[in-house]
Amino acid sequence: MTDETFDYSRPPYYSDWRTRTWTCPKCGWQGQGAELQQEFFNDLSELWCPQAPCEYKFGLLIHPGVEETRAAADAGNAEAKVMEQAFARAEQRTQSRVASRGRDLPELEGDSLEFTFTTDGGRDWMNPDWLVLTCRGREIYREPSGFEHWEAIITVSAKVLERYPGRVAWIDPNDAGACLGGDKLYYDTTIKDFLREHQVSPPLGTWSEHPTCHYYSTWSDWRTQAWSCKCGWTGTVHEARVPAAKWPFVILCPRDGSVVAEILAPSKVDRSNNINGDRYAAADTAARAPTPPTPTW
Repeated sequence: MTDETFDYSRPPYYSDWRTRTWTCPKCGWQGQGAELQQEFFNDLSELWCPQAPCEYKFGLLIHPGVEETRAAADAGNAEAKVMEQAFARAEQRTQSRVASRGRDLPELEGDSLEFTFTTDGGRDWMNPDWLVLTCRGREIYREPSGFEHWEAIITVSAKVLERYPGRVAWIDPNDAGACLGGDKLYYDTTIKDFLREHQVSPPLGTWSEHPTCHYYSTWSDWRTQAWSCKCGWTGTVHEARVPAAKWPFVILCPRDGSVVAEILAPSKVDRSNNINGDRYAAADTAARAPTPPTPTW
């Protein structure tokens, strides 16, 4: 494929786009396609000029499907042959997952059952090998998992509700809900809506019905924003009740004591990402580790 016929705005995935010379019409940068900055999404990647602060977008790289990969592999493309094997392994995991869901959940005693999802194994935190369901710390179910398999949380939760009708207190997607989201947008809203619809939202945490906010929020400052309660109260944390400090800590309505919001504990990554933009992050980092917050307002 010559330079005249090669589509730089939509390069074929199984082509020599990585070794071709690319020239940025905005800043003049020149280099190989492998040097381009890629922003990954579910079905495609955006290709950007790597020269800061140019931010010129060359185009889109559409991720290959099974048929395209098979055709390229048959034509001798080495990368496609590797990808074809990956597709085969993914199909095996899918079949294994279907078989897993055919197994019955165990009988459990109690009228107020609490379930929590976790993940296990995998080459990185967004690609776990297993989705695991526990009840009161006991593993009761697991199935093969992988990148962006967040819908399995809803599927398994529906199975739980069917198996234990009227006995499920709550289901907490926990960290599994976060790591299985991948690049999907609004997947968390879909999970929350499911939990809310079936009245099994956990009482606290990211997946609860009340608002949650990270301690180092880059979108809004929970210390100054207005919070509201179903009873009609509206005010800031200065006017609310904050119990004894512990992670996560909650903001309570001063009228009826219900949870208005929950502030999630910061991780090391949170502190690192916000070190230059949040004076609270800087203060906590200087102290080496954050301690449960003691309100000073």
